[in-house]
Amino acid sequence: MIRKKTDTSFYKFSGTYKTYNPFFFKPKRLQILLEETQVEYDDSLNTKDTVFIYQLQAYDDDNDKSLKEIKKEFEKIHRQNNKKFYDSKSDEEKDGVEITAAGHDYFVAMHWLSPLSIAWAKIISRHEIVLALTLRFKISANEAVLPAVVFTQ
Repeated sequence: MIRKKTDTSFYKFSGTYKTYNPFFFKPKRLQILLEETQVEYDDSLNTKDTVFIYQLQAYDDDNDKSLKEIKKEFEKIHRQNNKKFYDSKSDEEKDGVEITAAGHDYFVAMHWLSPLSIAWAKIISRHEIVLALTLRFKISANEAVLPAVVFTQ
């Protein structure tokens, strides 16, 4: 049985961890965000779906030591996950010669929505650097599943 959602509001919460830290470096602030959002598939029907986005953000001061640690963690996470997915896409942002942000999106076969992304970026206005891990998933039969494995019957 399919029950369509009738409420148009989406779920969202965020928070700051005080003691939890899954990284090898010690960030000055670790935040989480869980947000339900609507996505529109790039198909002829303009199909819409709802997914959850969970993001873990590690912030540190913008200095050489922090940048080195965040880039090292970013590359370690990439090495651990790159071969687990069908494909990945990388991108970098530059301010002249200096790279100010980089990211990797990981994909499963035949699906355009990346279930996992990692990125780091300099936040110039706040003199900080952030490392962000983003996980996209759906809820199916009260379980969290990757958007790629949910099939309509």
